Amino acid sequence: MTTDFVYLGTESTVTQAVLALRTFDGDPETVTEIYILDEKRVLRGAIPLARLVMAQPEARLSVLAEPRVLSCPADTNQMDLAEVFDKYNLHALPVVDALGRMVGVVQADQVISYLREKI
Repeated sequence: MTTDFVYLGTESTVTQAVLALRTFDGDPETVTEIYILDEKRVLRGAIPLARLVMAQPEARLSVLAEPRVLSCPADTNQMDLAEVFDKYNLHALPVVDALGRMVGVVQADQVISYLREKI
């Protein structure tokens, strides 16, 4: 899991999201979505980068976001994670604590590395 991910508030715009991407200090290769968090850091949605690129600059992220976002609890074991990635063909999966607050993201390459170790 990485704790480096791009997120914005529910009232943010595409313009603000692009600025957040440009100033992101983490590995840009790991960013596949922008996450929407409320004031308590509870995961409220996600926007794939492709949808963000196609949107108007003034569009609100809350309108563009997928409201149903798959996530996993922070204590999910790695084999269960691998099954979820396989079942839904995921690139990334948000990790949330017991209160639904986003604490990180599991990337597909991390799951693949784990599976390679098991072989």
